[in-house]
Amino acid sequence: MNLREYVHMLGRRWRIIASVLLCILGINLIITLRADPVYQSQTRLFVSTPDLILTDPLQAGSFAIQRVSTYVDLANDDELASRVVGQLRLKVSSSSFAARITAVAVPETVILVISATDSDPRVAQEYSQITAQQLIEYVEEIESPEGKQKPAVKVAIVTPAELPSSPISPRPVRNFGLALLVGLLLGVGAANVWEQLVPRP
Repeated sequence: MNLREYVHMLGRRWRIIASVLLCILGINLIITLRADPVYQSQTRLFVSTPDLILTDPLQAGSFAIQRVSTYVDLANDDELASRVVGQLRLKVSSSSFAARITAVAVPETVILVISATDSDPRVAQEYSQITAQQLIEYVEEIESPEGKQKPAVKVAIVTPAELPSSPISPRPVRNFGLALLVGLLLGVGAANVWEQLVPRP
């Protein structure tokens, strides 16, 4: 089948393509309308080493970057989630709460970003902010040398958790575009199959 014949085939089987496309778009619409909105709030933290900065700035920066990756693990750990759950007196398990929290390090920086998600934007904001505050306290406990009150590493909030104005999910425009693409591909595939199974009279 050459290109012209293929185009003619698509023209003959346009009803099949349209039917499949409308079906996929309809399913996408139902899923999108029934999906609960999910909001995300982020808090940015800055990691520094006050003592090393005065003596060796380059070593201080390298040391802080290494520490950031460690703090990412701490932020994603059930121990920190348990502390937040206890402070907020939430009736959920620490592992369940930890699933709503994501911590990532900005590459080649001493910035750590904590994200929290929830169906309520204000709750997402609170979760992100409290988790960041608890992480700061947790780090102070771990990094404080024995017998000293001043921690070797300092973590501070540089961008407080914002109140999200729009959900990150569902995304109707993106979902519609994907459904349109998938619908067209499946429709063309169905038209090809039908052409092979039911030849023209």
